[in-house]
Amino acid sequence: MSVFLDLSNVTVDKKEFATPTAVHFTPGEYFVRCVEVELKTAKSGGKYLNCKFKFAANEEYEAMHIYHMFNIENSNAQTKRIGLEQLKTFLLAAGHTGDKLEKITDLIGLTAFAKVVTDVYMGREQLKIKYFTDNDSKPVGGESLFQ
Repeated sequence: MSVFLDLSNVTVDKKEFATPTAVHFTPGEYFVRCVEVELKTAKSGGKYLNCKFKFAANEEYEAMHIYHMFNIENSNAQTKRIGLEQLKTFLLAAGHTGDKLEKITDLIGLTAFAKVVTDVYMGREQLKIKYFTDNDSKPVGGESLFQ
């Protein structure tokens, strides 16, 4: 049998890979910042903006992120309507003025509060953004890193 990679001669110090204390998010309201956006084509042929949001609650959460898809073209009118409404809600919550985006990268850097909920997808529990708000309450976990 062919071996792709043989690590039998590699030694490591077990202290170096001790399990760190995991940081887990729970459902709640968090301050998030869009850090990446990509226009993607769905298998159905529709188009969506795939946005990566970083949690901005405190330094402990700095490496954590969550993705959200905004459907912007879809053969199902309701799916398209919901996606566009979610996108506009995010823009308004982030203080964006006007009804137009010049380019998708205009989303990068925008911040808002996000209601994060637990959802089950393909038998696996995961967190997802349910909606965005400009609620002025404190985010879960403390003050924002972006203030």
